[in-house]
Amino acid sequence: DLEPADGAAEAALLAVVRSDQGVQLGELCGAPGVVTFRPLPAFASGYGRFRLEGGADFALITATDLWGRIGQARIDAPGGATAPLRACDAPAFTPQDLKEGPGSSLKIISAEVERSGYDVRYVILGADPAQGPLLVRPYGAADLPTAEYVATPVERAWVEAGGRILVPTLTGDAGAPPTPRQGDHKAQATADLLAALDDAVARGWATPGEIELMGTSAGAFVAARAAVTRPDLFRSVVLMSGALDLSLLARQPVLAAEFGPAEGGFATWYQGRPAPERAPLFLLYHATDDVRVPTASATNFAQYLKSLGYRGELVESDRGGHQVGLLTDTAPRVMTFLNRDAAL
Repeated sequence: DLEPADGAAEAALLAVVRSDQGVQLGELCGAPGVVTFRPLPAFASGYGRFRLEGGADFALITATDLWGRIGQARIDAPGGATAPLRACDAPAFTPQDLKEGPGSSLKIISAEVERSGYDVRYVILGADPAQGPLLVRPYGAADLPTAEYVATPVERAWVEAGGRILVPTLTGDAGAPPTPRQGDHKAQATADLLAALDDAVARGWATPGEIELMGTSAGAFVAARAAVTRPDLFRSVVLMSGALDLSLLARQPVLAAEFGPAEGGFATWYQGRPAPERAPLFLLYHATDDVRVPTASATNFAQYLKSLGYRGELVESDRGGHQVGLLTDTAPRVMTFLNRDAAL
């Protein structure tokens, strides 16, 4: 959550803590051995991430609130920061030029579950994060940090309609302990996702068979693997720009190293189970102008799903590239699918 730029000085004066209102930005004050966290009023709640840049006497803050809105501000230290910790009765830092003010109707709860000797963290966002329809958004790319906020038009529409979003931090995500695993067909990332969902079920925050699942790119691979190995958990699965066919990624050395060998085909990569009587429905959404992952990745995976007995639909967009999920006209189609009353 805290990303000081290279060479930043006195960064220890500022710190980030988590609460049920999101992350807070504040100042560490006091004396060695007696340290107090003093929140900055403008950043006391409703944020998902902060990025800090600057030096000893100022900091430039880029703040992302829980709605995904980005604002910027500058904090000047009174008289310059010359000591590691200032007294708690000293004047508080005052943000200047905040472009997007705080204030979010969303709340956030977080939890951790132990798996294989380390903790898998996840958060749930919503007006009431403890109850309501649940959409799970896994990441999975080894170089993509988890965004613990509303990140796409689909997610915004979902939350505005009263839904919740669960975001896990998976082994495959940047910065997650242990070191991101590569070359295992995302087996560890998938196991992390399922551990988080089983924990949410145990806490009463999720109901098996009613969970909606949506992944993009590498996250679509993780979502797909989770869905066909634990179909009992899910009602719907949306796969955006999915990196689903590893034989098509094998020509890209970086992706081949991250996902694992392409030998063995879909049965080896996904370890899928035949569809049960009550199985999730799939929506595969792909842009024909996606130059990073070709549409064949989705069409080939759709055939694999059919071989296991799962049903679904493939939607092809003529624009959007690998970021088709960020198009505003994608959200209505996906929301129609998620809100359906009957099977396809």
